[in-house]
Amino acid sequence: MRTRLTFLIRDLGYGGAQRQLVALATGLPSDEFAISILHYYTGPLEEELRAAGIKTLCVGKKSRWDLIGFFIRLVRAARAENPHILHSYLTESNVMSVLLQPFLRSVHIVWGLRDSQSDSHLWGLLGRLSFRLSCLLSHFADRIIANSEAGRAYYISQGFPAEKLSVIPNGINVDLFAPDSSAGSRLRKEWQIANDSFLFGHVGRLNAMKDHATLLRAFAIVAREHSSAHLVCVGGGDENYAAEIKQLAAELNITEKISWLQSRPNMTAVYNAFDALVSSSSFGEGFSNVVAEAMACGVPCVITNVGDSVQIVADTGLSVPPSQSAALAAAMDRLMVADAATMAELKSRARSRIVENFSMPQLIRRTRDSLLHLRSAEKSVSLRACLNSNA
Repeated sequence: MRTRLTFLIRDLGYGGAQRQLVALATGLPSDEFAISILHYYTGPLEEELRAAGIKTLCVGKKSRWDLIGFFIRLVRAARAENPHILHSYLTESNVMSVLLQPFLRSVHIVWGLRDSQSDSHLWGLLGRLSFRLSCLLSHFADRIIANSEAGRAYYISQGFPAEKLSVIPNGINVDLFAPDSSAGSRLRKEWQIANDSFLFGHVGRLNAMKDHATLLRAFAIVAREHSSAHLVCVGGGDENYAAEIKQLAAELNITEKISWLQSRPNMTAVYNAFDALVSSSSFGEGFSNVVAEAMACGVPCVITNVGDSVQIVADTGLSVPPSQSAALAAAMDRLMVADAATMAELKSRARSRIVENFSMPQLIRRTRDSLLHLRSAEKSVSLRACLNSNA
């Protein structure tokens, strides 16, 4: 009998966690898993899943205060699926999966952790309370899968049960994310960026953890030394944050050398347009999909030492401490002045590292084995059992 596996996630937008969920939902063997996805809000990846024959159910959270009605709808949808395994992604859904547990029959709860440090402090009192609740409820999960060693260590330090926490790194579709100079050239032309410009790319949502301020200060240093330097920042996000960093770019007198663009479905062409990718995150990154996808496209990376980024890049790029613009600028400069042979070697090594260590088949195999082993194991204590024992 196939294992009924239901994923639970907030939305199906173009996020790293969402893309990994889609990869698993479409890649796990269909003769072993019957897969469905519950989500609160719709998103562009919903169409991709349906095209692949994956069942998606949008519960439809109407507003921030749509709590009781939303939970009732979610319970009904979850009970209709009656999963053997409920696999949630990210803090909000992880907490919700345990609250759903009493309404489901003999379900195994699997949590997905996608960062190396909570950003709950950015979301006020409600965010901090949600994180503390997740720390308490983590003991009711049957298995917790982090995508980075840094994430595992952090969450154990916050009280998560070490014996339930394992690491499965993200997987990259190395057939989709591959070198394609023609696609990159076409996109540079669309962006009106000259072929002889050295194009640094940053891909990530407009959020404080991505530390655009350090990136902009570093790029300002590089741009003063190299007139051919240009920066493209790809990703949307908070409008107030966007206004702040664009004001900083104006103060640094680099507005004309930066392009601000929204994410697009075909990120392969975006990566191939870059001469180098820069990840300036100051905290929170677990396994950076952006870094690994760019590397798979043969793009050298300059990264901050956050999460598992150094382990991903290894000797194929350059790493610096977070929040240090001068160090980041120096690393960016090293790539700008590198000769053609050095850059060609870095590009080749970058792709080889992803192909050999972080390909999609490896993610799917590791996840399959983990989930099937869990189903065959004895069920751990559930929230329902705990509540009954205290009655």
